[in-house]
Amino acid sequence: MERKGFLVIEWSDSLLVGFEPVDAEHRALVLLVGELYRALRTGGGRDSVESALFALADHVAAHFNHENDLMIGCDCPKRADHLLEHRVLIGQLDTVLDNIDLIRDEALLEALAFVERWFTDHVRDADAKLGRYLSARAAG
Repeated sequence: MERKGFLVIEWSDSLLVGFEPVDAEHRALVLLVGELYRALRTGGGRDSVESALFALADHVAAHFNHENDLMIGCDCPKRADHLLEHRVLIGQLDTVLDNIDLIRDEALLEALAFVERWFTDHVRDADAKLGRYLSARAAG
């Protein structure tokens, strides 16, 4: 759904990667993105925006660590490339978090739009490949 040039992720089967632990984390991430968007658009105050942003960043870090552990555990051949993509998003989030007191809500919306585009592209490509690889390894 498009709203004033910004995306609002909604969960759909197109985001499934076929490995339930990762899919569950992705569903939670979509919910957290929605909470941040609502905090920004409903005027819930800076505290609610910051709380939602930090919750999102914490979830992203935990999720990336989990994916890294999964890739190490199954000797994933594309691990380095996958982790490089993660660093792009971590860099963007770190910049926002480091400057949270200086950033206006419109700039946060732009950062959120970047996160949403990055997430959907990454899930549909790199994470889908990882999901297939993990599923095949689990099936033996």
